[in-house]
Amino acid sequence: MKDLDRIVANAPDGFKNNPKFKELVDKMIKDKEKESRNWLSFLLIDFKFYCKMKINTNRKGQLMENAIVKEDKIEKDFKQIYPNNNDVRIRIETVKNWPLISKWWQTRRLTIFESIKERDSFLLTIDEDYTDNSIVSMFLTKYSQTQCYGIDNIYIMTKGNDEIIRLTEEISKDYKTIAKKIDKIYFNMKTLRLLIVIDNNFISKQEKKLLEEKAKKEEAKNSIEALFN
Repeated sequence: MKDLDRIVANAPDGFKNNPKFKELVDKMIKDKEKESRNWLSFLLIDFKFYCKMKINTNRKGQLMENAIVKEDKIEKDFKQIYPNNNDVRIRIETVKNWPLISKWWQTRRLTIFESIKERDSFLLTIDEDYTDNSIVSMFLTKYSQTQCYGIDNIYIMTKGNDEIIRLTEEISKDYKTIAKKIDKIYFNMKTLRLLIVIDNNFISKQEKKLLEEKAKKEEAKNSIEALFN
């Protein structure tokens, strides 16, 4: 309250008696106090624990588990959840509410033409702040029913390629400025592992530019090293 009184007292006369101004300053101070207590780290831990507990306590009779399962398995215990024929909507995001999978209107990583062309697609859009400690959750929704699932590990595979890569902080650097079109998504309820299959037939203008820059850097590096061979 001392900080609030001090700020209001030093404010221009037109603001001092304005309740909206006082309410706004009070909210800013409270937000700053919460940040200084590092309250978010505790919230993240509780949230992930809640998601895992919800899985364990609701295995029998879960509405979502059987509603979206298809029999074609990419590996034992992996179930295809996208696309599905049950009108179940999927949302995957970090606790900061950054979507890991996005629709065209949720990202600026596509041109206008690409956005129109891929308006029905899901896109992999990794958060620029993604780290090995990022907490990711998946939400499956149909009508008013929503189920939350904690995700321990995310794996990426390109369609037509059997190589599977675990998404780490280092690997994520290649995805933090581009959008990749998603072909399918699988989830393993037992291990809380998510597998995202990428459609490599789609390469955005932004990704092409990035690939060209990488190729130039690699060529320059090889040219320099060739001087000593």
